[in-house]
Amino acid sequence: MFDNMFNGVMGKIKPGCCRLGMNGRIAIKTSDGYKTYDPKTGNVTNCSNFVLDACDDFFMVVPTRKLKPGDIVLINGKPMYILEVKAKNRVEAMNYEDSTI
Repeated sequence: MFDNMFNGVMGKIKPGCCRLGMNGRIAIKTSDGYKTYDPKTGNVTNCSNFVLDACDDFFMVVPTRKLKPGDIVLINGKPMYILEVKAKNRVEAMNYEDSTI
């Protein structure tokens, strides 16, 4: 219903895309399993065996006009972790799939 109403800008994400990790962080599905990012250490951790499957419905796509470090956004359909907002139209983001910036 939401996908049609808001032209795909707001609504549920693909099933299985996100889970809640046992460490309380959002775990993002990659080709290697679920991964979390720790901004304090800069480490990406594979936590596939430590995610809660029951939390699949907790995550939605919500539009925003302002990004901040810690946000998880979809860029070209891929989840990215916002590390830094550099300018009005420029951000530094970490790709969960291969940990590139």
